[in-house]
Amino acid sequence: MNKINNLINIFKYRHAKIAGYFLILFPVRKFFEFYDKLTGNAVFYKKSDRYEGVLHIHPSDGIGSRISYMAQYFKHYKTNKIFVSWPAYGWVNAAFNDLFILENHSVKEINRYIPSKSGEFNFITTELLINIDLKYDKAPQELKSEYKEFFASLKPSQKVMQKLDEFLKKHCLKDDFTALFIRNNCDWSMCNRHEELSCFIEALPCDKPVFLSCMNKETAAVVRKNFKGVLLELDNKNYRSMIDAVADAYIMSKAKNAVYSYGSTFCDLAYWLGGCKQKVTVIGSKDKWIR
Repeated sequence: MNKINNLINIFKYRHAKIAGYFLILFPVRKFFEFYDKLTGNAVFYKKSDRYEGVLHIHPSDGIGSRISYMAQYFKHYKTNKIFVSWPAYGWVNAAFNDLFILENHSVKEINRYIPSKSGEFNFITTELLINIDLKYDKAPQELKSEYKEFFASLKPSQKVMQKLDEFLKKHCLKDDFTALFIRNNCDWSMCNRHEELSCFIEALPCDKPVFLSCMNKETAAVVRKNFKGVLLELDNKNYRSMIDAVADAYIMSKAKNAVYSYGSTFCDLAYWLGGCKQKVTVIGSKDKWIR
C-alpha cells in the first residue's frame, strides 16, 4: 500500500500542471479524495476549525521557502493556527511535524499536493504573500522585528534534536565558527546559478572551525580536499534526509560568521533561526541567473 501511495504522490508531483487540470474534473478529483481517505494520506479540513484558509505549498518549494510562507501567514492573519498543504515529497520528503515544533501554535497539515484550483479548499496561495528576502544585515530592522517571535518559537523536533545533541556534544562547538552552505544541485546548474567551489573555499578563515552543509557527498569531498582548516560536517550525513538537513540549519544558525550561496532560502532560514545576528558573506549574485 505504501508503494502505491508513493507512486500516486510522485505522479501528482511530476505532472503537477497536467494533474492540476484533471483534478478539477469531478470524477478524478473524487477518486483521489476517496483514495486519501482510504489510506490515511490526508488530514481533512473542517469549516468549524475556523482557519482563514489553507496555505498552499508546491512540492518544488524548499524548506526555507515553506517556513517563510508560514511565517508570513501567521503575521498576516494574526493567528496562532494554520492549516497547510505541505507535500511530503519533492524537495522536502518529510512532514512539517516530523521536522519542527512550533511552540504556542497549532499546525495542521495535509501531506500531499493539491492544485490550488481544485475547488477542494479555500486556498491561500504563496503568490499572494510577500517575499521576505532578507539580504541579511541589509534587511530593515523593522522586518526582522516583525518575524523575530515566530522564528524564536520554531524549535527542532525530537528526531532533529537528537542529531543536534549528538553533534554538539561530540564537537563541543561554541559560536566562534563559520557556517558554510553551498547550493549547487542540478536544478541550479540548468539556470547557470552555480559558483566555483574555489570561491567558497577562498572566503573561509583557516584559523576557526568551519561547519559545512551541502547538497551531495561529491561537493563535500572537494571542499574537504582543498580546505586547509578544520572542516566539520554532520556525522554519517544522509544528503536526502530532511532530518539531517534541518539539523544542519540549526547548527548553522549558531555560527558567528557564515559563507552562503546567493539566493538560497535555506541560508535565510538559518539566519532567521540565529536571531539575525550572523555576519554573512554571500557568494554569487543575481547577475548570472537565467530565469
